[in-house]
Amino acid sequence: MKQKMWNMKDQADFLTRLGTLLGQGYSLNQALRFLIYQVDENNRSVIYNAIGQLNAGEKLYSVLNASRFMPVCVSFTYFGEKNGDLQKSLITAGSLLKKQLNNRQQVRKLLSYPLFLLSFTFILFAIMQSNILPQFLHLYDSFQVEPNLLIRMLNSLNEYRTFYLLLLCCFMLMIVIFYRLFLNKVQPHERMCLYSRLPIIGKIIKLWNTYYSAFHLSQLLQAGISLNESLQLLGNDPQKKFLNTACQIVQKRLLEGVDFSRAVTVIPYWNEELSFIIQHGQMTGRLAGELETYSTYCLEEFSEQIEKIIKILQPFIFLIIGIWIITLYISLLLPTFQMINNM
Repeated sequence: MKQKMWNMKDQADFLTRLGTLLGQGYSLNQALRFLIYQVDENNRSVIYNAIGQLNAGEKLYSVLNASRFMPVCVSFTYFGEKNGDLQKSLITAGSLLKKQLNNRQQVRKLLSYPLFLLSFTFILFAIMQSNILPQFLHLYDSFQVEPNLLIRMLNSLNEYRTFYLLLLCCFMLMIVIFYRLFLNKVQPHERMCLYSRLPIIGKIIKLWNTYYSAFHLSQLLQAGISLNESLQLLGNDPQKKFLNTACQIVQKRLLEGVDFSRAVTVIPYWNEELSFIIQHGQMTGRLAGELETYSTYCLEEFSEQIEKIIKILQPFIFLIIGIWIITLYISLLLPTFQMINNM
């Protein structure tokens, strides 16, 4: 039977509490048993199943994946188990989920009123199209006046409604077909390269990927794992298939004698600054520490970019609503003025 997915808040709280208990000296089994009665009754079966699977030799990241936890939870748990600092990885994953949840709530809050206004104006437009526009056309015929361009355009929407709906459906179908036949078949690495070149969101994608890779590399290196093995583990991320190709490319360049700081420059969805951070970290002998510090900077900038987009969305929607309302207003008044001028 397919398990019900926990909501983001429950997942974030669970991971944060589990990480905190591990930090207090609890074993993983003890911490999970302690949390059974700290979660919602509907979610307890997941923890019981998790304990059984862990006792059977399953890894925690695999258990979370089977329990339909968010990809970020699965990935951070995977790296936590590899670098030996599961406590920190779980708390970090919980913190990231809370930030994502906060961003979603901000978007809903900012867009709820504009979307209501937009829906209301569309209802007004539908009423005007079905009731008011035919009356104006009748008046035009009575006064033998040629309708203006705007009225003719609005009228064409009524006359060729089915055609426009079919056109819209065909357009949507083409997008779906394009995604399934092209983007869906493109390798994850190539697809991420394409996404990173997109305007606006490309920068955000690069920031997140740089944060993600730099943070996990820093944790693996701090655990005493060699650079080559760290790249191998990063490439084996169960949720980020594109990293497998990226790490293979970097490892190949390292074998060719290219310095690590230069080897990372060929990956387009990592920030260019990552190369300078690696170079400086190698010079000072603090590569792991500087990667972690830089990952924190990337995460902060990523959050700032998300907030900027959220703040831009609301006035942009208000602008669309304003233009829409003015169009409705003109379409109602212009015929009246035109008929008065022709009397």
